[in-house]
Amino acid sequence: MPLPPAGSMSAMSAEVVQLSSNGEEKSSGAAELGHDDTIVPSTVHLAVGVAHGLAQESKRTGRTHGEVVITAIEDVHSDLESLLFPGGKIGGSLFRARGVGGKPSEGKAEKKGVTVGLYADDWVIIDQLKDQFKARSRSHLIGTALKAHLGLDATTQTESD
Repeated sequence: MPLPPAGSMSAMSAEVVQLSSNGEEKSSGAAELGHDDTIVPSTVHLAVGVAHGLAQESKRTGRTHGEVVITAIEDVHSDLESLLFPGGKIGGSLFRARGVGGKPSEGKAEKKGVTVGLYADDWVIIDQLKDQFKARSRSHLIGTALKAHLGLDATTQTESD
């Protein structure tokens, strides 16, 4: 069967399958040839307690920080808005969204920069979630998801507490 012309839609959406020396098929798992599997590192600023929890979970499971972050966000996705703004929120349309009843800058958590490596496509999704749920930053979104996923104490502060 002839291959479709280079650049055609059929050529762009094919799954890569390789035959091993014993005749078994091995799939790349890529649904499209255009995906870049390069890991893009980014520093997120997490409360020290959350950063410590991430490091412990990564060590316990053998997963990278990025894999733990993805698992955490997927785990709490349906509850993200209430987790990000537990007392409710105001704004988000004309004005920047903010939690209700928060104290100004007193008692903010000490932060630690943590490098998280994800595919570029994953960062795009995180930015979309940040916008969708009106999180203040990637760090706010990721820190909140990790805190809930890891079952950290309610007194553990997140990035913006």
